[in-house]
Amino acid sequence: MLLAPLLAIPALLPHAARAQPADRYLIDQYFPEGVPGYGDQLGTTVLSRARPEYDPLGIRSGDFIIRPEVDQSIGYNSNFIGQVPPQASLFEQTSASLRFNSDWKRNSIGGELTVTNEQVPSIPNQSTTQWTASLGGSYQIGRDTLTVSASHLNLYESPTALDVTAFNRPGVLYSAPIPFTMNDVRVSYAVDLGRITLIPNFDYTNLTFSNANLYGLNGFAVPAPTNGFILGIPATQGYRDRNLYEGGVTAKYEFAPLRDLLFVVRDTSVDYVNSSQLFGPNRSGNALEVLTGIDYASSAVWRYRVLVGYEVRQFNNYSSHSSPIFEGNVIWQPTGLTTVTLQALRTIEDAADENIAGYVYTSGRLQVDHELRRNILLNAYTSIQRADYIQANGGNETFYGAGTGVTYLMNRYVHLALTYDFVDHNGANGFGPNYIQHIGMLQVRLAM
Repeated sequence: MLLAPLLAIPALLPHAARAQPADRYLIDQYFPEGVPGYGDQLGTTVLSRARPEYDPLGIRSGDFIIRPEVDQSIGYNSNFIGQVPPQASLFEQTSASLRFNSDWKRNSIGGELTVTNEQVPSIPNQSTTQWTASLGGSYQIGRDTLTVSASHLNLYESPTALDVTAFNRPGVLYSAPIPFTMNDVRVSYAVDLGRITLIPNFDYTNLTFSNANLYGLNGFAVPAPTNGFILGIPATQGYRDRNLYEGGVTAKYEFAPLRDLLFVVRDTSVDYVNSSQLFGPNRSGNALEVLTGIDYASSAVWRYRVLVGYEVRQFNNYSSHSSPIFEGNVIWQPTGLTTVTLQALRTIEDAADENIAGYVYTSGRLQVDHELRRNILLNAYTSIQRADYIQANGGNETFYGAGTGVTYLMNRYVHLALTYDFVDHNGANGFGPNYIQHIGMLQVRLAM
């Protein structure tokens, strides 16, 4: 089960961009999307291509390189909370990050601090401040590598994210962003056997949710309930608190440069710590995944990255559920200046609703990146995300998306980006409402 949400917040995405269930994509962990390089070198994409004259240098302090960055954005969302009738608003985002990495020949350590403040003048209860902190390092033991990392995240779950429709009933209530924290610790050990690498790993994740603030459509907070519910909607989110314990082994075989075979076995135990009859049956359980895959660069034009397998979910108080799972990524570079990427994904996730064990998540995305000039990058995409809820009588929701953007690398210190996103949400059997969003955003990034 892929459940370590939002370890990194995409820098060029507007407020309402779909936050995919976590740790997306596994392929990007095991098979790097592009190898940094120049021109048409094998594995180099438009986005991974090195641009020394526009890449920030960072600040050297002894054996460390420090990379500060500040983003200032302003945008417009035609339907900020995903309701009918829509509520439009301008929004402003201010983000800052500080990354550091060691510059040692052997072993490494690095970390990052981020903070993002978003202000929504027309709907003040949607304003949020999020922050994250992470630290990790690797230690060489002969040819082997021990890697340890830890993260703490204070985030908010947007009312327009996937799997939050239980808190947004059309014409009745809507929710402010729901605060949650995540603590995550990961340990892995890569055994280098030449072309074969074996990587056992263990991950621990704790998710803790704060109470939801529910509002009437006039913007006033609804009085606190006496029985824990408002019109059937739980006001407390403690029933979603859980611990995840994941152990696995990855075997990787490099049969040629940029050509690897992969085999993964992962077992995850999910422990809901505050479940009670008030919030439905205990949804604790276990998930077993087995995947095999290949990363194959046939030329500088085509690259295929695929993981396929099967997942079995067993629940303490629900019937078990199993499904084929996969991740696919095809990269086509008709020229050195254009990259076309097709992504597909299918897995099983935990659900927010206390009466639903989980959902099968399926997504697809087609993106085109084009280097118009060395310092002007264009992109366009279309996407689909769908959640089919288990034990929900056919309940599902689907997001259709499309968008475009342009990034102007003014110099190594200043980057500008202009983006537009279109979102069409469709729900079935209570997983509505159906709505449309238009989101535009202008961003200025300052880096050193």
